[in-house]
Amino acid sequence: RLVRLRNWFAPLLKIKSFDHTQETAINLINEVKTQLNESNTSGELSPNLITLLRIIQYLSIPPDNQFILGAKIELKYDYMLLKLYSNGIYSLLINILEKCADALLRTWQIGIPMVVHDRIVIYGILIPALIVFKTLLQKLTLDRKTKFVDITPIHALFSIYTVTLCASPSTELADVDIIRTNLIDSFLAY
Repeated sequence: RLVRLRNWFAPLLKIKSFDHTQETAINLINEVKTQLNESNTSGELSPNLITLLRIIQYLSIPPDNQFILGAKIELKYDYMLLKLYSNGIYSLLINILEKCADALLRTWQIGIPMVVHDRIVIYGILIPALIVFKTLLQKLTLDRKTKFVDITPIHALFSIYTVTLCASPSTELADVDIIRTNLIDSFLAY
């Protein structure tokens, strides 16, 4: 248990400050790249990604909905989202979504239920990744309007949506509903 717990908190040892600065954005992106490279070699997604994505979500997504008319907008969240985007978070999030979709599709196609721990890790990675991706996509389409025509994440989004539609009743339904809601919001951003 201590080894698992250490894996969850390993990113906290490598990233020293969690403020809305360029340095924090670069450190977070580099750590996500490192974790994705490690997952390419090991073949499985690490719980470290959950911690990193939740930190990214905390730093770049405001706690309340900022798309309501008349809502106050705190620029520190937009600034952090912009810094993360300029350092390549968009392609990293697409890569994470594709890896999660592949992991879920593999077990779904075989017909064998996924181990609970693996499912929790994948859902734990998917939820913050989709929330950050959805918000980033909404900001890009809102700012660029018709000039934003990037459809590269559509395949991964549809793959995840297909698997969540066919999720067995034994899965965590609350997590699946959160994933579906964010997927639909991502589709609606287009």
